[in-house]
Amino acid sequence: MQSSALEYIRCPECRGHLSIHLAAKRNGDIRSGTMKCTECSNQYPVIMGRPVLLPNAAVNTWQAPVDEALGVMPGTPVNGLLSLNRLKEIGIDRAIEQSGSRCIKSEMIESDPNAVTKEMLGKARYLDSGEWFKHKGRAKRLLTFPAEGGVNYDIFREFMNTVQSTKTRDLIDLLSGGGYGVTHQAFQNRELRRIAAVERDMKCLWNIQYRFKHIRRSSISEAIGGDVRRLPIGSESFDTAMTLQGLTELHGISGFLREAYRVLKQDGYYVALYSEDPVTFDILPVSDLRKFALAADLYAGHEQFISAAEKTGFRVISTEALEGTRAIKRITVFRKM
Repeated sequence: MQSSALEYIRCPECRGHLSIHLAAKRNGDIRSGTMKCTECSNQYPVIMGRPVLLPNAAVNTWQAPVDEALGVMPGTPVNGLLSLNRLKEIGIDRAIEQSGSRCIKSEMIESDPNAVTKEMLGKARYLDSGEWFKHKGRAKRLLTFPAEGGVNYDIFREFMNTVQSTKTRDLIDLLSGGGYGVTHQAFQNRELRRIAAVERDMKCLWNIQYRFKHIRRSSISEAIGGDVRRLPIGSESFDTAMTLQGLTELHGISGFLREAYRVLKQDGYYVALYSEDPVTFDILPVSDLRKFALAADLYAGHEQFISAAEKTGFRVISTEALEGTRAIKRITVFRKM
């Protein structure tokens, strides 16, 4: 983590500025330490160079969005793809009733961030080393720049070009996953001068940063552990935000859009690639999943996503439907007005 990242990283609880304590550095970068909020005194760890500003329950487990909406305990095995089988078993009307008693609540990391550090350190060292990429053909699939075709390659290339067309210099990637999209944008777009990738799945952070290092863009890039519904980013910090897929894996679409809007500068762009309809894997009718998604604040489809974005304050600049291998995809450009 570069010290300059503290210019835009903020406490996700109160959005106060952070100061670094007990820092260990290597070549000027912060490798470990504690970030302390100057306003509310919450503390967050830096683990093997990665700042982690996550709600306590999200640090080591990822929940399928259906499970999170239904209040299924973290760590419960996923019942079918994205837990859609669980939703089918419960029934849509009962599931809507069950999700209606839920609200998105984040408990912040406890005051001793070292408890999290100890749990993550071994895995972080392994991922930070790049060893993970050396197995199962991952290096060829994930460390090849530029991308070499594959499923929906033309759509991916169109999305990359659309992001670049915003002529941004400051880019934030939301719902980064393994960082495939943002690292290819960093490789392709040489005008970028600052890049942040925010991801909740802790396994991904060091992989993302390793890929930035692989393409020699780590000096301007940060992989940040954060919840996109409560971004650890200062308001009006970035020119452009992007999301490559990922929306179907999120509970709390409305909160996500508000946060994306907040961290963008005035007249900034948000570019998203997503499926036209919510993905059902033929487990449920699309209409049933859409009904539940609308009630539970999940991704409910293109038209509903556009409507939610416009209510947030975004204006749609363009939207394009593209025929994918399994479903219609959308590339939509929003602007903060």
